[in-house]
Order: sequence, then structure tokens, then C-alpha cells
Amino acid sequence: MPATLPPTERQYAAPPSSPAAANGWGSPQQPRITPLQRERKPALILAGLLLALACGAVTAALFLRVGGRVAVLAVAQDVPVGQVVTAQDLTDARISYDPSLHALSPRLRDQVVGRIAAVELKPGSLLTREQLTTQAVPTSGQVVIGLSLKPGQLPGDPLRRGDPVRVLLTSGGTPTAAGQTKTVPANASVLVQAATVYSERVESTGSSGTVVVSLVIPEQQVARVVQAGAAGQIALALLPAGTSTAGGSP
Repeated sequence: MPATLPPTERQYAAPPSSPAAANGWGSPQQPRITPLQRERKPALILAGLLLALACGAVTAALFLRVGGRVAVLAVAQDVPVGQVVTAQDLTDARISYDPSLHALSPRLRDQVVGRIAAVELKPGSLLTREQLTTQAVPTSGQVVIGLSLKPGQLPGDPLRRGDPVRVLLTSGGTPTAAGQTKTVPANASVLVQAATVYSERVESTGSSGTVVVSLVIPEQQVARVVQAGAAGQIALALLPAGTSTAGGSP
């Protein structure tokens, strides 16, 4: 006699043809969901790459400016005032970036070579635009003279090359060939209305220190200025920047 299932089991048994019996899990099969295909946008991808590159460039620039080192031009050997700068006079140096420094980039080397040293260039010093000029000094009709002056004969601030100055006769007279002076009107105490500073060099420091100032003046005024300078009767007054000078611009 064939075996029969108990009534409870027969009640819950799934027929072989049902989905539950087919998958063997006792539950109906779920429908399969096909994932959506994402649309690629090349323009957005390119924009993202460009943005990443730009951020990298900005980061590198900030690193160089804040903590990095930059290449600059430096002086390799002594260059006297008025001498033409050659390629052998220059070398490269690397310094920490500082916006207050006016050092020149090595990319300007070709523009520097051939210019004239406006001041004495010392080995190891950084090169700046202010140290160079394109105009030879003195030109025709000009001379450069040196005056040894003490505090009280100079402006309070150091003089720079190219500064316009007035050369004054402090004794109130005009020197003669014999070294004597004769009284002249007060407005004649100006020896040179407007001369140009060529260089300034401190010979000694202290309250009685000596400063040697080289001036560019017209040739016809050399004798009077040199004579007054030898007698210690010279004083210089700084004129406003841009004042036209008889000595020209060095």
C-alpha cells in the first residue's frame, strides 16, 4: 500500500510544477533588473583634467614663491664703474624667493651683457637693474670729479647714482686762483645749479667720517668746484627727483 503524507504536510507541499518547487527555495523567483548604462561625456572629462593640471601648476608656483629657491644673476668678478659688463662677469645663483629683492633672472643674461656698470660690482653680489645703465658717463662736455665730504656737507640720507644735487659754496664767497675768497652776492654761492651723482663711497664711519662723492658736472665748472672742495667749502643739497641737470643722467 503506498505511503501517504500526513494531512498537514500534504497541505503545504508545493506541486512540482510551481515556481517554488522549480527553484528549490520555497519562494517565487524575483525578476532580473538590468543596470542602466551611464552616458560618458568627453567634454566634462577634459575639463576635469585641465582643472587638475591648473591646480598642480598653482601649487608648484606657490611652493617656489614661499619655500622654494629661484635662479638669479650674480656677479662673478670685479666690474669697475663705467665698464661694460661681459658674459664672464656673470654667474648664476639660487636664493630663497623674496619679493623685496630686485634680482634679475638668468633669462635676461643676453640683455645684461653689453650694459655699463653704474656702480662698482663685487663678486658674489646679486645683480639688479639699478646697477646697470646704457649711457656712458661722462659724455662730451662733462667730467666726473670726486669730493671728500664730511657730515654736515651732505644730505642726511645716502646719495644714490643719478640723484640730482646742487653744489653750494659754504663760505659765502667765490674762490680765487690764490685760494682767497671775495665777497659776492648770496645768490652767487651756487657753484653748480644741478649736478648728477655718479657714485658715493664711505671712506670712514662715525661722527667725523668721510664720504667720497663723485659728481658729473659741466667741464667749464671744474676749476671752481675742485678749488672749493680742496678748501672744505663745499656742501651738497639734494634736489627733487626728475630735476634737469647740467651733468646729465649717468
